[in-house]
Amino acid sequence: MEDKDLKIIVGRYLRRKRLHVSGDHSRVEIAYLAELNEDYLAEMERGEKLPTVQTLIKLSQPLHIPWEFVDSLTKDDNIKKALGNYLRGKRYEKGYNLKQLSQLASVDDSYLSRIENGKSLPSLKILVNLSNHIHIPWELLDEIKRKIE
Repeated sequence: MEDKDLKIIVGRYLRRKRLHVSGDHSRVEIAYLAELNEDYLAEMERGEKLPTVQTLIKLSQPLHIPWEFVDSLTKDDNIKKALGNYLRGKRYEKGYNLKQLSQLASVDDSYLSRIENGKSLPSLKILVNLSNHIHIPWELLDEIKRKIE
């Protein structure tokens, strides 16, 4: 399959999910919920741009995108990196440094660093511990759980 075909398929999928699953949310609202630029979301829906794994993770909650779909578009290493970037972003958003969050979540700071750098995939228990402090949506935790168990 060519890259152009994949962009179109993914774009149609995202548009269909937005229109049918989220129903009452506009593209602007979905972009806001996923912390994305609305124009970027429109370009993806039109098949002009292929979303990154991190973007799909951001869209997964508001559009109820199954983790398997994200996984099908990438390799495990990219999933680790995307999840790590997501967790780091949530940590920054809450104003914690690495040491503070690792202490709060009872996780070794070097292990948390490996997770954030995409070197390790955390257990569900660690994700739940982190979620208590950086507020990972439960829907996303459930999707991640399916991937890592």
